[in-house]
Amino acid sequence: MHGGVTDENITEDKFCTNKMAIKADVERILENYGKVTLHPNRTIFYGDWRKPLRNLAVLLGLKVVEEDRG
Repeated sequence: MHGGVTDENITEDKFCTNKMAIKADVERILENYGKVTLHPNRTIFYGDWRKPLRNLAVLLGLKVVEEDRG
């Protein structure tokens, strides 16, 4: 997971696809990207859900990867 601030919503005419542009610590994300997983899909949550999602993942026994932190 990583956090950011919504910058722009890009709507494309093909395939009913929306893309969200965010301001984030891109350098840190790229440093950590692919170290644990190469899963290219993302889910966007509005609001600060980092702590509740991390806690839920721990309860479910999932490994949490925070791409924008160490």
